[in-house]
Amino acid sequence: MKLSIIIVNFNVAFYLEQCLNSVEKAVQNIDCELFVVDNNSVDGSCQMVRRLFPQVKLLGNATNVGFSKANNQAIKLATGEYILLLNPDTVVENDSFKLIIEYLDSHPESGGLGVKMIDGNGKYLPESKRGFPSPMVAFYKLSGFARIFPKSKQFNKYHLGYLDKDEIHEVDVLSGAFMMLRKLVIDKIGLLDETYFMYGEDIDLSYRIIKEGFKNIYFPKTTIIHYKGKSTQKGSLNYVILFYTAMKIFSQKFFSKSHARTFVIFINIAIYFRAFISLCRRIFTKLLYPIIDFIILYSGFALFSAQWGQYRYQNPNYDFPDFYYDVNIPIYGLILILSLYISGTYIRPIEIKKTIKWIAIAMLLNLILFALLPEKLRFSRAMFLVGTIWVFIFIPLSRFIFHFIDKQNFTIKSRNKRRTIIIGNEEECNRVNELIKEANKSEITIGFVSPVITENPHFLCNLSLLNTIIKIHKIDDVIFCEQDIPEKTIINEMIQITSKNIEFKIAPHRSRFIIGNSLTNSNPELYKIALNSIALKRNKIIKRAFDIALSIALILFSPILLFYFGKGIKNLLLNSVRIIKGTRTWVGYNYFITENQIDLPKMKQGIISIVQNKELDILQIQKTNLIYAKDYSILKDLYLVFSNFKHLCS
Repeated sequence: MKLSIIIVNFNVAFYLEQCLNSVEKAVQNIDCELFVVDNNSVDGSCQMVRRLFPQVKLLGNATNVGFSKANNQAIKLATGEYILLLNPDTVVENDSFKLIIEYLDSHPESGGLGVKMIDGNGKYLPESKRGFPSPMVAFYKLSGFARIFPKSKQFNKYHLGYLDKDEIHEVDVLSGAFMMLRKLVIDKIGLLDETYFMYGEDIDLSYRIIKEGFKNIYFPKTTIIHYKGKSTQKGSLNYVILFYTAMKIFSQKFFSKSHARTFVIFINIAIYFRAFISLCRRIFTKLLYPIIDFIILYSGFALFSAQWGQYRYQNPNYDFPDFYYDVNIPIYGLILILSLYISGTYIRPIEIKKTIKWIAIAMLLNLILFALLPEKLRFSRAMFLVGTIWVFIFIPLSRFIFHFIDKQNFTIKSRNKRRTIIIGNEEECNRVNELIKEANKSEITIGFVSPVITENPHFLCNLSLLNTIIKIHKIDDVIFCEQDIPEKTIINEMIQITSKNIEFKIAPHRSRFIIGNSLTNSNPELYKIALNSIALKRNKIIKRAFDIALSIALILFSPILLFYFGKGIKNLLLNSVRIIKGTRTWVGYNYFITENQIDLPKMKQGIISIVQNKELDILQIQKTNLIYAKDYSILKDLYLVFSNFKHLCS
């Protein structure tokens, strides 16, 4: 056996499918075995592998055992001369393995090899080549000196910025996303250190390879796409802790005691500092809009109240009572913020039209509250009207101001449809275009691009004119049909396209999803056309708010409902508690069917099912699940709850 490929997967079924598609093409004419080790995914990854890739040796774990231990499980079974550790969120070129094996066969001193990596937008990833994280190297990276002096041999040893990214080099550290190893080297240095749960194991392994007298090679003659961080959210507090804990393990294992102690102190400071920055950033981004909205409402009502009082009562010293400032206005602001939060209008990108709509609803609620107050607490109707006008003007205005100050973090959703071109053969282009029409109203397909020269009038042009077409038609999204275009061509086009604001996506030929990098978010996102409603954050908030509100109402009215449910009232209360705790939802998929339907957004199990008709066949039930996921509405949940009220205690 020449090559053994090992992929450790955790809840990234769509990326894994695309990765396996590319690997399947790249191993043709190579004596190869392929392992997928699944760390207890709940997104249907194992079902997908069994269904679409029966030749894969699938190892399913009952728990998430971590990256190192999962790889070791497969390494112990591998028989290949070379062993590749490969991330599931990658796409390899068709000749990647052929070129790498040829190089390693002719360079026996090479113990491990890594490749040039780009992200989903074609941008070079500097972690393709790295140096060992000594205390000073880590300091320069964390302090920002490496970013300020990217080409410096002194300050940027971590990413070896002084080495040409397009030339073969001997390096210190290989990336765990793509790590080709000789089996005989692994036999000498041992397996991955299972002390590392995630991160750091690649540094550890690279260090042991060099210590044994072999070389680590950076090989940029082939390039892969690495979407980065789909199994973990980079920048999160959990990521920071995992990463720096791995650095501590490495330092204690290989540095002298004095150096290790210094490094651990430094790492601990880094953890707390990064955690503090992460917490502050999270609080800032979450609370900024609500705080500003409250300030706008309060300042508007307070500013005009004094002016109105003096005008109304002809008294230059007149002012409203303290109760107005301390209670009335804060309650108005609280109702406004809660309304905007529950409706999802704080979720970026901001929708101005939706914001105005929910401002109107919130101020209507405030008006009702105003009318219900005792007369001595109502104060001025004119003041309420002026304050409401103020809110309608300045809250949307604040959104525009922040949009122009910081478009990356405070983006306003454009009303213009994104302009898309699809690259592939006519049949596959039409299939992908139908997916867009079916489920995504925010995109418009400008036309198709042929992978080869053609006179077919249904194509705008061929790949040689892609850059020109993008500029002429002001294209936002480029979708590659995986079936029709070699991965090497896709990667080359991504690198060569000069427009900076293009989003690249790849459509696997057997699936109803498209994968790409979102430019509006620092983290890569799954771009899944067919199902984009229930997965939206705003809809998750609305559904969760509905669940909690209904649960509280059922608990409060349980004495009355006792006459309706009888002995079932106990189960009703238990279900309500489960809903509030977040372990269940009132309305969910038909989970008997969902086990074989992997392309549904994740959702907690429902007390009642979307599908109540037991006479429907499996395909009809699957379609009902898909429609619910695609076109979710709180009105559907209301209808299903009241239509099946007696089943709430089941």
